[in-house]
Amino acid sequence: MSTPTHPHGRRWRRIVIALALLLIAGLGAGLYCHYGHVTWRPWAYVNHGEPIDPSVPLPNLALPLVSSGRTDAASAKAAEYTDRNFFRRKWTLLYWGLGLCPEHCRASLEVARQVRTALNRDMDRVQRVFVADGMCCDMDLLRAQQDLITVRAGSDASPLLALLSRVDRMNATVADRIYLIDPSGNLVMSYAPNAKPQAVLEDLKHLMGSFHADSRPKLTGDIGAAQTDE
Repeated sequence: MSTPTHPHGRRWRRIVIALALLLIAGLGAGLYCHYGHVTWRPWAYVNHGEPIDPSVPLPNLALPLVSSGRTDAASAKAAEYTDRNFFRRKWTLLYWGLGLCPEHCRASLEVARQVRTALNRDMDRVQRVFVADGMCCDMDLLRAQQDLITVRAGSDASPLLALLSRVDRMNATVADRIYLIDPSGNLVMSYAPNAKPQAVLEDLKHLMGSFHADSRPKLTGDIGAAQTDE
């Protein structure tokens, strides 16, 4: 003859089972968000910049580098180029402006420099890029900005200019904005000319902590590859 189960025992058993199911469900949801195909939403982690919603994948482009030496037409023709995955593998703070870099340009480059420096041990995960348009360049400035990667605007960079201008609904050459690109090559944020270093830094820290490459959208077109193969 079986011993009847005490009502309190049955109730505690149900409670334990319910808690276990909740724990499993929470763990499963966390793993799915981490490894599954949930779209990463940068605007859920930031408080300052203007999110690009949805984020925009950049084309693969090889861009001509500006060295710290001559800036004449011959040196431009013989310039070295970035690799086509230039905007991948690292976070990028990008600024597009006049090559002579007037005061507002220098202020934006300084914001990006302060943000990268303030990351301390994580600063190597971030690169600063200056796309120099028009007459190029103030070489004393570039030599003083040792971690700054400067590339020339031109036909090679025209797909990038078109994309930035479309996103901001204004010509990027005069927008005077700082753009943030994630390590998968997606444009995710832009910052107004008066952005404060601390504001950009706070956003970037949140984004770096929440970013998972596997959850980013794939690049559907490869402009750089098409140009290279031609």
